[in-house]
Amino acid sequence: DETSGITTITLSSAPANTLSLELLTNLIEKLRDIEKDDSVKGVLVTSKYNGETFISGLNSYDMHNQTDERLAKYWTAVQDIHFTMYSFGKPIVAAINGDAVAGGCAFVLTCDYRVMMKGKRTGLPEAQFGIVAPFFYIDVMKSVIGNRQCELALLEGKIFSTEEAAKVGLVDEAVDLNLVLPNAMKKLQHLVKIPQPAFKLTKQTLRQADIEKFIANRDQNLKTYIQDLTKHSVYVIIRIFFYIVQGFQN
Repeated sequence: DETSGITTITLSSAPANTLSLELLTNLIEKLRDIEKDDSVKGVLVTSKYNGETFISGLNSYDMHNQTDERLAKYWTAVQDIHFTMYSFGKPIVAAINGDAVAGGCAFVLTCDYRVMMKGKRTGLPEAQFGIVAPFFYIDVMKSVIGNRQCELALLEGKIFSTEEAAKVGLVDEAVDLNLVLPNAMKKLQHLVKIPQPAFKLTKQTLRQADIEKFIANRDQNLKTYIQDLTKHSVYVIIRIFFYIVQGFQN
């Protein structure tokens, strides 16, 4: 919207907005362009699959039976979307109009404000399936809900209802579907009125420690990811994990 300076990104990757390499690559490029565009003051992110799925997690097809080169390309994109969104200098508000589990949860946690549809699910359930969540997923959850609530959630791989998520601060508003977009837009319209240099610097200061940790550890995280995915047992666990997580949409 040229008059308001707000850009809406509607995720529409069939069938359920899994974070595929293609989706991640396109989204990273778009966000980098937006950040350089002075006419854009803020971003609203939502899903085409209204009332069903916001993001259903990472894409299992990009993680199985792939060469090391392909695995590295995919995980680098996973890292890049996290870094791009978490360090983004303009306001980003998530209008979460469906489930946002695992990678979907981490995605919305990088945003500045989260409005979620009642009756849906979010969380990082990796521990339930023998998987350790990436350190940057853990760090962003901890920054949002605090260390103790993060421990309680991650150690058992808890999946929250929208209402439970709102109680611990994982999302900021739990509303009926028809209010998700209006409430998210209202908040974003407020945020874009804040002087942009002050908003950007304050956000960077608040997130600086996590950003520096991410930069320092991303290469080792990539190596560990590729090593783990070459182990047969991990392949099996991840297949089960994606089957269950994507089954939440059914």
